[in-house]
Amino acid sequence: MIDLEELENEIENRLDNDLDFELGYELNSYHSGDVDIVDVDIDMEDNNYPDDFDEDVEDIIDDIAEDWGGEYSWEGWCISISIPD
Repeated sequence: MIDLEELENEIENRLDNDLDFELGYELNSYHSGDVDIVDVDIDMEDNNYPDDFDEDVEDIIDDIAEDWGGEYSWEGWCISISIPD
């Protein structure tokens, strides 16, 4: 089992500091079976994002997932990182 708080902190730090725009989001972390998951729910009500904002977010999440030995996936406007135990 990984340190979900540490993973959440890294996600927050990267999304808050590495993007050229302010992204509205909420994190939700949990353990399911043999996988730790952090969901990044993007606030689409705050729609002042650049046209390709999702690509910028995906690049950051992909880097983090790779560093932690996991993968990511989209479901609607939620991008999730899954890290196997």
